[in-house]
Amino acid sequence: MILGSADSIVSFGLTQEDAAEVKLGDRITIESKGALYDGKIKNISKIMDMETQTYNAEAVLENADLPAGSVVKVSVPAGEYNAVMIPLNSVLRGDYDYVYLSDNGIAQKKEIKIGKVQGDMVEVTGLNKGEMLILEGIKSISHGDKIEIIR
Repeated sequence: MILGSADSIVSFGLTQEDAAEVKLGDRITIESKGALYDGKIKNISKIMDMETQTYNAEAVLENADLPAGSVVKVSVPAGEYNAVMIPLNSVLRGDYDYVYLSDNGIAQKKEIKIGKVQGDMVEVTGLNKGEMLILEGIKSISHGDKIEIIR
């Protein structure tokens, strides 16, 4: 929402995850009725609003003359990073989390570390680009078993 002042100030909430990623001075984009405006974060509350479960934040808009009380869409750019995402149901648990890979027709057990879950996919570390993840029959194979690849 746009607050009334000499400058256009937008007030919005940040999730706990977003609040940990953004900082004062970061750029944001505001959309109002199809028009885009640039802004800069000028304040982030250090205390979570228990009702909304967000951290209140404010940003100053540049070159925007929006009326007080306007409802706008705020986009906070997230940092980019590359991640390996695999189907959650391909992960097995034992003394550690692991998956099976195909290495020249032989099943290879490989330890992984689980990260963020997004739907039925999970971010993992411990896998490399190009490795062939076994998705079917993983509960009935063991390390070193010969496997047949069916595409």
